[in-house]
This record gives sequence, structure tokens and C-alpha cells, in this order.
Amino acid sequence: YTDFLKEHNGGEGFVHDNYIVFFKAEELADFNREYEVEKYAPGILLFASSGGGEGYGFDTEDPAMPIVRVPFIGMDRESAETIARDLAGLFSWLAE
Repeated sequence: YTDFLKEHNGGEGFVHDNYIVFFKAEELADFNREYEVEKYAPGILLFASSGGGEGYGFDTEDPAMPIVRVPFIGMDRESAETIARDLAGLFSWLAE
């Protein structure tokens, strides 16, 4: 992810039928604070969204830091779904 961020620093577009918006490095802290992620889903660091009602982030409470999908409305740790082990896995998941 850090290599992707260094090269692209954000971006958006379709991966097959799924849209994704990657946040810029300078937006990460503000975005997570404004959505009160630490309050509602502690340990999750969001780095992207579907452009709609879902966010994508790292589960920092798991040593492997898998990528999870979490709804913006009704956000909590229980609703976080692990979808990939890494960024390549996220792109594969989006392409399905």
C-alpha cells in the first residue's frame, strides 16, 4: 500500500464493475477523524471508499493488518468484513 500511495497518492476509478476512491496521504487523518472511525470502529484505519456507503481500511488490531470493508452508516467493528490480505488481494476482490 505504501508503494501505491507513494506512486499515486490517491486516485479513483472502476475495477471491473466496482468503483473505488483512494484517499490522498494528506487526507487520511482528516477523513478518519471526520467519520469518527476510532470511536465507532476502533483499530480500523480507512484508506479508501466505494464512492458510496462503504469504506475500505486496514484492521490494525490484527498483526497481519488485513483489508476490511465497513459500512459508513452503522459503522462498528462487528460489521467490518475481511476481504483481502493486501492491496493486490483488494484489486482481485474488486475485479470479481
